[in-house]
Amino acid sequence: MIPALLFIGFGVSFTIPALMAAVISAVSKELAGTASGALNSSRQLGAVLGVALTGALLEATGSFLAGFHAALFATSLILLAGGLLSYAFIGRDKQ
Repeated sequence: MIPALLFIGFGVSFTIPALMAAVISAVSKELAGTASGALNSSRQLGAVLGVALTGALLEATGSFLAGFHAALFATSLILLAGGLLSYAFIGRDKQ
């Protein structure tokens, strides 16, 4: 359980600053505030949906420990997918 929590913590702490920099640098100075607001709103929405998913998985399994493991596994997969998508599409020059 500790390795999964560490993986999630490192994933979030490395992803959010890079995402902020990519979003802000992708727009003009006039739209930087709008882009920042849109990113923060989507981040908040993602957090709400993540908590709802985690709670649903905790409840669905019947056992707290089994639900907790399922929730951590699902969260790790979602973070891994987000990281791979970010690596694939953010910061690449269009040809």
